[in-house]
Amino acid sequence: MNGLVILVIVVAAVAIIAIIAYIIYRALNPRLKKDDEEKKDEKEAAAEELSRVLEPINDVEVEESMRKYDEKQQAEEQAEVQKDQTPKEGK
Repeated sequence: MNGLVILVIVVAAVAIIAIIAYIIYRALNPRLKKDDEEKKDEKEAAAEELSRVLEPINDVEVEESMRKYDEKQQAEEQAEVQKDQTPKEGK
């Protein structure tokens, strides 16, 4: 009987310590608390992060080469779409 009482006291003490530790953990980590602010959707967050990281292009030559590359890519995509849309001759 005496051993059972000691076991119950030890389990109760461990439970109390665990509860106190959990309360302290929640109090010290404010990011875990529910914010009243609405969370941004993924597209807004990605756009904001990109605008923060990327710098605008100020070099005229690089900007011109990027424009030409984009035009070339669009022309290739259009040619591929037209190729896919042309009717194939039956055998």
